[in-house]
Amino acid sequence: MNDGRQVALIPDAAMSEESQANARLIAQAPAMHRAAVKLMCVWGTDDAQEAMEELSEILSKAVKT
Repeated sequence: MNDGRQVALIPDAAMSEESQANARLIAQAPAMHRAAVKLMCVWGTDDAQEAMEELSEILSKAVKT
């Protein structure tokens, strides 16, 4: 999961709220992918609710302002 480390810096790029939001989404992409695959694997089972909650938590961190 994202531990707050800076992954990359683009020189002279504007640091807008939109670019910061995009950076958070990009940083969470691997975790979102794993959680989505897990959800697809357990869809229709008793474990689906837990998988949905896990993905929801990851998404909420990604879009947090």
